[in-house]
Amino acid sequence: MCKMRIVSFTLTQNDNPFKWAESDLSRLTDNQVVVGYILRTIKIETEIASLLNLYVVDHDDVTDTNKIITLQGLKNVFSQWLECLVEDPNTFLFRNPPLDKWLETKENWIKKITHKLSLAYSKAYDECLSSLYTTILHCYNKENVYMGNLHYLIVSVNNRIKIEHRYLRNRLQGEHPNAIHLDAVPSDFNGSLEDSISSLHEIIGGAEDPSVQREKTLEVFSAIKADLLEDFSEREIDQIINSPGYLPNTLYRKLLKWRKSHKREDYVE
Repeated sequence: MCKMRIVSFTLTQNDNPFKWAESDLSRLTDNQVVVGYILRTIKIETEIASLLNLYVVDHDDVTDTNKIITLQGLKNVFSQWLECLVEDPNTFLFRNPPLDKWLETKENWIKKITHKLSLAYSKAYDECLSSLYTTILHCYNKENVYMGNLHYLIVSVNNRIKIEHRYLRNRLQGEHPNAIHLDAVPSDFNGSLEDSISSLHEIIGGAEDPSVQREKTLEVFSAIKADLLEDFSEREIDQIINSPGYLPNTLYRKLLKWRKSHKREDYVE
């Protein structure tokens, strides 16, 4: 079984889908069938050229014949594209090939990207692979995403993993996979019908001594103030802490910018 491949054509007035016959298309594709395409303009030195990329595969490898693009279909698309160029010279039209054929050609690329993601985020290979496949499926189901733009897919999967990481880090409710409510009882985990203690509060202990809590609060305050002093004056910090009303717009925007790079978890364990 041959994998899907791409054949490229620089179109001219005398060599374009309008001029092709069925025999010409068969010759240009080595008797394979078209299952995807992209029409766009490219710059060659100082000239603007029209480029047509066709995704082709053996006819017997197409499980759904409705995915085959005929010569008449290419002519219709080419006509539509020429009309669009009048309004926007950067217009491109595409149809992604069948997902299973696309995945066959990108097997090595998927392994390479998954390995990089695993190293970058210190996550298990299978977790990163799952995130990548989910991203690919999500993008493929969008009508405005060209699957040949691999850079877009890489950015998308990185964003997905970052969002997942932020979601798990910030969620402190019981549905977080690594969090347990303190009002839970041992039987919630070991299947026992009776408990010798009423909740996990009893294992951890009661409320912390107020003096210890105050000391911790002062430590956190000192750490935050030390960081603030790198960007704010003493007077500005006093305004931030003690202002009874709204902060001046300039100071408020400056504080918002500071907060983007300083998270609460940086100071509270």
